[in-house]
Amino acid sequence: MASNNSIATLNLPSGWEYAFNSEGRIYYIDHNTKTTTYSPPPFLFSPPSSPSLSSVSSLEVSNLKIEEKSNGTSSPSLKANVLSFTLNGKKQSVENPDPNMNLNEYIRTRAGLTGTKKTCGEGGCGVCTVVVQKVDPTSGKLASHSINSCLKPLCSLEGTQILTTEGLGSQKKGFHPIQERIADFNGSQCGHCTPGWVMNMYDLLENNPNPTPKNVEDHFDGNLCRCTGYRPILDAFQSFAKTITPSSPSTSSCTAFGLELKDIEEWKAPSNSNYTHKSLFSPSSCTNDCNNCSHAHSCGEKANELVFESNGKKWIKANTLKQAIDAVRQATTSGQSYRLIVGNTSTGIYKDQKGDVLIDLSDNKELAVSRMEPGLMTFGGAVTISNMIQFLQTYCDLPTVPAYQKDNFLSVIKHLKYIANVQVRNGASWVGNMVLANNYPFPSDLCTVLMAMDSRLNILDIPSNTQKSFDVESFLKLNLYGKIIKGLGIPMFQTGERFISYKQALRHENSHALVNAAFRIRIDDSGVIQYIRIVYGGVLDKAARAIQAENWLKGKNITTFSNFQSALKIIQSELKPVPTVNGMESYRSSLVLSFFYKFWLSMQPSLPPSLQSAAGTLQRPISKGSKTYKDDPKEYPVSKAIPKVDAKLQASGEAKYTDDFPTPKSTLYASLVLSTIANADLGTIDASEALKSEGVVTFFSAKDIDQTKNQCGPADLTDEQVFASNKITYSGQPVGVIIADTQRHADDAAKKVKVTYLNGQTPILTLDEAIAQKKWLGPGGDKVKSGDADGALKTAHKVIKGSVSCGAQMHFHMEPHAVVCEPDEEGQMKVSGSLQYAKATQKIIAHVLGKPLKDVQVSTRRLGGSYGSKITRNIQSFCAVAFASQQLDLPVKMFMDFNTTLETSGRRNPFRADYQVGLDANGKLVAIKMDVYADGGGKMDGGNGVLFLALNCIDNCYYCPNVELTPYFCMTNNPPSTSMRGPGWVPAIFMIESIMEDIAQEVGVDGDLFRSNNFYVKGQTTPYGQNLKYFSMNEMWSQVLASSDYQKRKAAVETFNQANRWVKKGISLVPCKFGLGLAGDPQGALLDVLQDGSIVISHSGVEMGQGINTKVCQTAAMALGVDMKNIRIVDSSTLTVPGAEATGGSTTSELCCDAVKRACDELKKRLEPIQKIMGKDGNDWQKLIQKATSAGIDLQSKGWVNYAASPLGPWTYNSYSVAALEVELDVLTGNYQILRVDILFDCGISLNPAVDFGQIEGAFMQGIGYATSESLIIDKTGRLISNGTWEYKVPSHLDIPCDLRVSLLDNAPNPVGILSSKATGEPPLALGCSVIIALKRAIKAARKQVGNNNRFDLNAPCTVDKVRFHTCRSKPIFPPIKTVSSEFFSSLYCLMS
Repeated sequence: MASNNSIATLNLPSGWEYAFNSEGRIYYIDHNTKTTTYSPPPFLFSPPSSPSLSSVSSLEVSNLKIEEKSNGTSSPSLKANVLSFTLNGKKQSVENPDPNMNLNEYIRTRAGLTGTKKTCGEGGCGVCTVVVQKVDPTSGKLASHSINSCLKPLCSLEGTQILTTEGLGSQKKGFHPIQERIADFNGSQCGHCTPGWVMNMYDLLENNPNPTPKNVEDHFDGNLCRCTGYRPILDAFQSFAKTITPSSPSTSSCTAFGLELKDIEEWKAPSNSNYTHKSLFSPSSCTNDCNNCSHAHSCGEKANELVFESNGKKWIKANTLKQAIDAVRQATTSGQSYRLIVGNTSTGIYKDQKGDVLIDLSDNKELAVSRMEPGLMTFGGAVTISNMIQFLQTYCDLPTVPAYQKDNFLSVIKHLKYIANVQVRNGASWVGNMVLANNYPFPSDLCTVLMAMDSRLNILDIPSNTQKSFDVESFLKLNLYGKIIKGLGIPMFQTGERFISYKQALRHENSHALVNAAFRIRIDDSGVIQYIRIVYGGVLDKAARAIQAENWLKGKNITTFSNFQSALKIIQSELKPVPTVNGMESYRSSLVLSFFYKFWLSMQPSLPPSLQSAAGTLQRPISKGSKTYKDDPKEYPVSKAIPKVDAKLQASGEAKYTDDFPTPKSTLYASLVLSTIANADLGTIDASEALKSEGVVTFFSAKDIDQTKNQCGPADLTDEQVFASNKITYSGQPVGVIIADTQRHADDAAKKVKVTYLNGQTPILTLDEAIAQKKWLGPGGDKVKSGDADGALKTAHKVIKGSVSCGAQMHFHMEPHAVVCEPDEEGQMKVSGSLQYAKATQKIIAHVLGKPLKDVQVSTRRLGGSYGSKITRNIQSFCAVAFASQQLDLPVKMFMDFNTTLETSGRRNPFRADYQVGLDANGKLVAIKMDVYADGGGKMDGGNGVLFLALNCIDNCYYCPNVELTPYFCMTNNPPSTSMRGPGWVPAIFMIESIMEDIAQEVGVDGDLFRSNNFYVKGQTTPYGQNLKYFSMNEMWSQVLASSDYQKRKAAVETFNQANRWVKKGISLVPCKFGLGLAGDPQGALLDVLQDGSIVISHSGVEMGQGINTKVCQTAAMALGVDMKNIRIVDSSTLTVPGAEATGGSTTSELCCDAVKRACDELKKRLEPIQKIMGKDGNDWQKLIQKATSAGIDLQSKGWVNYAASPLGPWTYNSYSVAALEVELDVLTGNYQILRVDILFDCGISLNPAVDFGQIEGAFMQGIGYATSESLIIDKTGRLISNGTWEYKVPSHLDIPCDLRVSLLDNAPNPVGILSSKATGEPPLALGCSVIIALKRAIKAARKQVGNNNRFDLNAPCTVDKVRFHTCRSKPIFPPIKTVSSEFFSSLYCLMS
């Protein structure tokens, strides 16, 4: 029994107490009348001061009698035309708000605050995160939460306060500690995602000023980062936690850069003790005078219905249930389509949802409440998923809750947190999730859980004025038109009941279920099943019960293995997976069985040790990391760990990207119209409907452009067209462009253009198909040949043959393609865009416009990521925008829709290698013969250079005297493949490492020993003529073996695998030799010293997160002996530094540093005579410049570099690295996690360790994604299905290693590098293949245990279904069944054969 004072969250009347009976049912004691009752008194389940419980309230959700008039006084409807809310403390009044406009569009285009970014528009990336505060409609208390502004309708914001990163801090008013720490920890690279991370962290601190490390780790499932690899972001935010995650010896787990440190180990991470959170929202000071209230927020007492009408859409804010009923009745009576909205998050997935009338229930007092009922928990129809979770958590935290209730509801909470992400759960209602399950084949986790819980939904049927209660199965069959889901009842658990659930997805968080399952069971003391519910989602079109299995199991004993076998067969017959876009029917079928097996194991009274790990799921600890390096103070500021110069500006949103710059009022907006099928002729294009759409100005297609200028191929102008005129080669090929007054209007209209096709043929969509049909895009290039491979194969002791392949990878840069084209008064076209290759962009646009190069000026400030996509694949769309601008003589801007970016912008080349490898009797390589195929897509793009790169590094670290490599450049009907971080290199290293592992398995030797036995030795020459004068892999290999304690851990993995049947571990050690060339890549820098001594530098490189501007600043500061604060980097432009090559290939930072150093050296030569005359005063930079200015010295200098070919071979130098990686694998599901990674990287003398660590960690995680989760889905017409965050899964922050340790090789200056450095941008990505080698070894252990030692291929991407597939390729085993233990030790394979 507990008193009212014991639980702050139960506001009971004076004299009341509460308790729970033996069945967990809550009852109340009224000491005033000395009675007990199950009927609750009027209390609020809502704390006023606990931010984490901010919107949990109570209401009875039952027995509404619907009448034409309300029982009390009806609140008047108010048809308004002004929307009021505050934005960063400033009141916003919006007349006639557009119901189609979202908050993100308003913030960026109307309020002019561009710190809040936009990427996916789906609620899947988090870059648009803002924090909203409003009055909870039931408690009257202020509550704040983070949301995705891209999904939040503007009209729903009445009475709210909005906070963006600009509201936290700025350069002018001072940065907020969150902004400072993410910058100091180097948690911002390209910076496009950074404001979203900042705001979600602010949300956590606003609601929980003293978070634990786990609170921090769990809060960011809605934020993606493509650059950093997440480790520095988590380190920064863990510094706000009450306790810091334990660090590895001698290094800090939370490491900030930029402080006055001699060495990284000397600095201790700041703790929460020096941060006190202060809310930046306006405080509440209620006057209880609603009619004269001056606050932007509403206390909820006003029940006025707000109505906004614009552009044929009506928005009704229904603050009472009666208003909602009236609105639905009016819409249904008039035959209008309508949508009931709480969070609007469903539009992120299903974007075609229509509604003439939009009815907002987000502040509906009667529907936004939760309550304890006798035997039930009830939730109103507008309760958000986050508030549902919080209500359940609050209940579980009550001290008198029976253990079985608490344990079961904690299991429910755990599963509900798998739904989407924090920002979506904060906005989305449970009803919205259930409606998706009703309307679509949506694998709802909530629906599966509620069905298993035997929940019931109370639904109002407006036309018939009735209310009915439906179970979940019946609900899924309902037509919901004319209905309002009023509430939900979840039965409490009874004594002896258990609730267990599972989910498998492509990624560990923010990923829809491939299959989910939930089980509710009650057994008696003897193990007999009294009640059971078995529910699966993601198997059929909708969640479904295994009713036949349930009926059969009732009365059966849970400990009898034959009962399990029989039930499993019944479930198999009941639940046969329907086809889905991902084509994983076999895998989903296996998950049905695996989940049931796990459930059955978990219900056993005891299990043998070998099976105990199988009953649950993989448990992830709070992640940690360390960084180890030594710098060289003699070279400061070069070699010093300094945060990126613009990192704080990125965190505060002040750093500008292409879409952030203000444009003239006359600016129009462009949106591409794309083909929707591949391999056909273009028929007709009908833009008539689009041209009638709101805001549309015109439409351009191939008929509007001179065909001799309709050419934009990067390698060959004639290879691609700006607008397709006849042949449609691939889906996503541009056929036209819509021009409108806003970007949204242009995007909406583009979807209305109707395109027909003729003579459609079956497209070639895979590399295997292209090889089989011998479809070549062009010549593959020269062979690489040394020795006599054929002869050596004939005499080899053993020959191994096979094939290995790796798929495509999307760039998934957080900033989509963006450009502004503006003609000036002299006819020049100024092009400002998100691009990597100004020279090519200028040349091709000039051709399309028919202008000389002098009349096309191309510039860029920074990119929000690229990874190669913006070298060439941006040019086609830029040409379309420039053409439209020229035709209209007006500025035209395009911020490409994210889905369009992925559909049209190419991807990494898929590769396949068919090989023959010969070994001698000692296990040494004697011959390699390989056919190497690359998928170029439907167009040439940059040509076959990717095959040159692959063939000139596919040897990796292994010597073989006889090699023959033949390249083939294949054509498919996919968008043109293009450069993707480490093009050619990364697939090649993956393929050779897979081959080496296969050979080791085939001949029965240790894979690590086989690798090291075949390493080059210093001074040997590669098959392509590279002399390895500085080969250092042998030493690095030995160092990692020791530092990672590899052999001891390898033995521990073997011991673990022998002791565990269904969970296995694997550990791998992978080397990387990555060739980098400086030749043929001219770069330049222009340096201007102003009369006060400050310096302005324009260089040819493009800042895209790799820290090039910071390294250039450091180099100039070192060369001139000035403070970095005196230096400013300006836009890269063809006007200041023309003629340079693309920023890419990892080496541009080095080259630009060299160029600026040469510019500094030239300037110093000019200043030297004056400096000598001045004596000691000549060492004062400011005085020196003043004197030089008076003397008329030219203070502008230029540096230019263009290296000759290296005498060592095609590469100037090699980068070396090693990764030791350990994984843990759930054999039953294919799910796995990376436990630990140790990376040793040779970057010479790092120009900036802070930047280089970020590059290493970020590239490595891109490599992990390439090897595992990043799988493309393409339908049979060639259309990309995985064109957004819903189906394409880059790694998230819970996919990173639990323990990541990165070290820079000590005392390793690069004798042929610039300032003794080596590049870091691309080589670490190749180490990502280490995860596949480790998984292969874990799978091998699982197969070995059932007698299967056969070799198997594990190609990339190795998604969970492929892992599961290979673990099951074994012979069934039927050991004797004598006891429960031996029964369950029986292999599940025998049941799945």
